[in-house]
Amino acid sequence: MIYLVIYIKRATVILVIMTLVVIYLTMTLYNRSTKPAFSRENSYTVIIDAGHGNPDGGATGISGIGESEINLKISQKLSAKLKEKCYNVIMTRETADGIYSEGNSIKEKKLSDMHNRERIINGSGADIFISIHMNSFSDSSVSGAQVFYSANRDESSVLAECIRLHLIPIYEKNDRILKEAPKSIYLMNKAKIPACLLECGFLSNVENEALLMSDDYQEKIAEAIASGIDDYFKGDTYEK
Repeated sequence: MIYLVIYIKRATVILVIMTLVVIYLTMTLYNRSTKPAFSRENSYTVIIDAGHGNPDGGATGISGIGESEINLKISQKLSAKLKEKCYNVIMTRETADGIYSEGNSIKEKKLSDMHNRERIINGSGADIFISIHMNSFSDSSVSGAQVFYSANRDESSVLAECIRLHLIPIYEKNDRILKEAPKSIYLMNKAKIPACLLECGFLSNVENEALLMSDDYQEKIAEAIASGIDDYFKGDTYEK
């Protein structure tokens, strides 16, 4: 009789353990099946920097449009696309104004703005930093996108090249090579995480400016940048 009781107790314990194992495996398989296909990106945080902002409008296009306006529109579109892919996004600015917190003159406000952006870059714990800008040049025939990378981290050039390869096809003529950012570009010089600055086109070029002002073209640029970021995090990097 004693042996029978012991046997029943052992059988009960085994049954409980097996039930718990089945529940655990079922929940694990369920969680895996319900996660998005691109679940790796859930933990990645991208800082999107819309360059300039009132009172610093940046470059001025032939039509009179300010660079800062287009920078913000593309940044907002990029933010939406990255969020759809389950990235975490931090925007340095989300309005037409810069993020200065002190200063009376434009120069003082710009300096405060740069320092505040620097604090976001290095204090947020983000994985990468992308700064969106527009170019301008005295020769109005010059066109196309240009990508700069920070020299502070080796990964910056890989990130920049992943993005550049997706930006190239959206212009008919665009053979600009990757360039290391000069020390004079403050945020690229101060960034402690992989960082790149994108000059998405020339506002001094009639054709480029018209494209950059187009909502559809801004979408194309944002999609190209998002695809490049995907490639970087998936490890689909270029061959050196």
